Amino acid sequence: MSLPKYCLLDGELTSFKTGLSQTDLLLNWMPGTLELRWRASGTRIPFFYDQYLRLKSAIHSFCDDLTWLPEPEQLKVQLVKLIQGNRLFKGIEIRFLLKPGLTIHKRPELLILSLPHPDELFVLNSQGLVIGSANPPLHPGRSFILQLGYNRIKTRQWEVQAANQELDILYFTSHENQLLETIDSNIFLIKGNKLFTPSNNHLLNPWGINESIKKACTNLGINYSATPSLLTNHINQADEVFLANDYHGIRWVMGHQDKRFFRKNSREILNLINQDWKDTI
Repeated sequence: MSLPKYCLLDGELTSFKTGLSQTDLLLNWMPGTLELRWRASGTRIPFFYDQYLRLKSAIHSFCDDLTWLPEPEQLKVQLVKLIQGNRLFKGIEIRFLLKPGLTIHKRPELLILSLPHPDELFVLNSQGLVIGSANPPLHPGRSFILQLGYNRIKTRQWEVQAANQELDILYFTSHENQLLETIDSNIFLIKGNKLFTPSNNHLLNPWGINESIKKACTNLGINYSATPSLLTNHINQADEVFLANDYHGIRWVMGHQDKRFFRKNSREILNLINQDWKDTI
């Protein structure tokens, strides 16, 4: 990873030449830290307040005291200064690295990077994903965000399990075989003119993009339904399946078991979401 000119270290704009070295970044920040990634186009950050709440929730799993965390508007000002300082004007990735303290009472350190991203807006994946079920299913009563804790090692284990099954990504289920979500996205099924997604309960972590998907469905005449009764066998009954989060936007699913899917509505929904992003002031 090539380093930008500036970073935000505990809220302070810091030069990599004087305040933080690449060696320090690789040795002291990369292993075992919490990592979250946001997208931006210039200084326009989609789903900012939803992503802020997700960041706050993730940090809270490591630290009781959140008084040091900037308020949303203050953080937005800091991010704009960072983006402008690094002279980034189009596609941008904002990367948050959190180094937990030795105890839950000790304040963690927060490093924020702004890096070039090849795409200015969300781009639908050209190669569809192949998905399958994780084993074992998600433990009931514990949220996904706490179970994985954004831990890179645990995330890597799920990625290896997917690769061993020749899958791109795994989805999680409850012990009652309810469809939940994937390791980094919510899941959506389209059948005819109806879109279904698992409802928001204590095992799910809805992304900010979900409201934009709902709005796009209204504009396209698609009936949006969040329901707790989606089961894994409903995937193969769908005409179209896609995953969505605030970093990738929408990724269409090509296959599940022996079933293959279309991607017509995925593209139209994403086009409307991108238009909203471009209109963001």
